[in-house]
Amino acid sequence: MEVNQELQQSYLQVLLIQQATRFRAAVERVIENGKAPDHIKRYPHACCGIISELMGDYLNSLGIGEFNYVCSAKGIASHAWLEVSDLIIDITGDQFHGRPPIYVDNPDAWYAEW
Repeated sequence: MEVNQELQQSYLQVLLIQQATRFRAAVERVIENGKAPDHIKRYPHACCGIISELMGDYLNSLGIGEFNYVCSAKGIASHAWLEVSDLIIDITGDQFHGRPPIYVDNPDAWYAEW
């Protein structure tokens, strides 16, 4: 039974990496085409909340899980991402030095700081 759960988790992670990559590419195309609203023109900077909400709505519509919006603060900074089945989905992490543009994995030490 445990192996089956691990396979399901791995499959979900691969699926989410694909979807997150597609979603991020779509956001970047909208910005490049000059059709983005002002509050996301600096993507990935200062728009993690709205982008996470939009991506959460999209992922929830696919019926592959219930994605939860998480927003947390560290000092005067804040950051938002999605969570499902012990996985974090973050497509704005690269606004922070050393973080990848797309993170779909179990929480690492960096997320624990928030």
